[in-house]
Amino acid sequence: MPITFNSTGGFLAGTISSSGNDIFITTSGSVGAINIGNQTLSGSEVVEKDSTGKIRNKKIFNDDGTITQQKFD
Repeated sequence: MPITFNSTGGFLAGTISSSGNDIFITTSGSVGAINIGNQTLSGSEVVEKDSTGKIRNKKIFNDDGTITQQKFD
């Protein structure tokens, strides 16, 4: 059974559900960012951090279907 959020303030409106070992988050508005371990997912960006929290890799999924990847030392 999915968890449904209906926020009149616009913070989150959507559902969180699971199937098998997967989790699905479906929204009808802006969700901000999702943090999973050392990764942050926000809109069309995936940010990977090391164990100290420093950004090491960033992928931006562009509207034209290309991916811009940035690596940091």
